Amino acid sequence: MQRHTGGISPNREVSLEPPIYHQINSRIGTTTSLGSPSIHQRPGPNFPIESVKPEGQIESSGALSVEEEEKFKSQLSKIWERIMTFKKHPQWEKRIPRESKDKWLSWIIENTPVDVKLMLVSKRPPTPDRLKKLPWSNTTDAGVLVWCTEAIREQNSTKKTTYVYVSSASDCHGGLSIREHNMLAQLPIPHDETLKLKTKNLGLNPRGEFKELFRVPFKNDFAHDVMDVKALVILTRLVFMIWLGAVDEKLMPKVKDLIPWSLEDIQYVGLAGDNPLELEINEGKNHRK
Repeated sequence: MQRHTGGISPNREVSLEPPIYHQINSRIGTTTSLGSPSIHQRPGPNFPIESVKPEGQIESSGALSVEEEEKFKSQLSKIWERIMTFKKHPQWEKRIPRESKDKWLSWIIENTPVDVKLMLVSKRPPTPDRLKKLPWSNTTDAGVLVWCTEAIREQNSTKKTTYVYVSSASDCHGGLSIREHNMLAQLPIPHDETLKLKTKNLGLNPRGEFKELFRVPFKNDFAHDVMDVKALVILTRLVFMIWLGAVDEKLMPKVKDLIPWSLEDIQYVGLAGDNPLELEINEGKNHRK
């Protein structure tokens, strides 16, 4: 698919009101209005957080402490620096520098739920049960999900039996909802051929459970920003799959030093083994592993 060069998706709503710009507060996840900027300024797109509570969402454990906020930002920055060294398609080489590192990280911070942040800064990795307690939103918003499944064939008692796959939902015509549908389809689209093959070879339950790690609406106050949302969720997916240690044996040696917990303490097996930055931003839907 060719790179997006302009034009607005027919399903996108464009606000006719003057845009409101926001500044990230020192507390993660809060913003304060600064009003409209000078016409000479080049603002980045604003990714608002929807206030609707996803079905089945557990109550928040509360705000992060100052120490937890700093821990989250520090680990996020560390992983970001590493993925910036990964091989990139020319599209990514051009798009990422359009915004500063601080801007990209602020968007990730702003749209990551508090309970996901608390899970990621915990002293121990999340258990499979903890991951399964996260909510799922049947929404057309873009986002990052974690798919949890179990081995249904008899396994060696010493082996881990839970498998997880972190995926991005960047289709502006369906978001997280269509991503779930495609992953469950009996006839996989090219996007999921590698995942389906792994599921079959490992004897995994093909249905599993879908949980939300990150969500951002495609609708916002700026034109020509659909590709920015797509880029944001793909980058966030790469960060979170590394952070959670949810990668396969091929990718693990390259990123294990970025996982904040002992690998022996992680009770699940990762299934992702790709570098999405090697593909065109839209091409990922046809080739992601």
